[in-house]
Amino acid sequence: MITVKISRAWCDEHMGDCWHSYNENTGESKHVDSYTAECKRLEAQGYYYAGHRRGVFTYHLTKSAPLALPLDWQMAIEAKGPEYIDINQDW
Repeated sequence: MITVKISRAWCDEHMGDCWHSYNENTGESKHVDSYTAECKRLEAQGYYYAGHRRGVFTYHLTKSAPLALPLDWQMAIEAKGPEYIDINQDW
């Protein structure tokens, strides 16, 4: 899961509080001109609003999450039990 956080931070260029965006996966921090424009840009890329805490707004992107097995496959694996599952199978 990719997480981007947007918050107010001190900006040396403007000598005041400005909006900054921080990507937790890459460690990249950048100045954001407009909070609403940045939110719209993230949502257009597939991010969704996950909430805020103490002035930090969090957005997540879950496209990289692994897909779950269909329910019938999960039930079949559970029915056989662990003694029939070979971890080293070459599919």
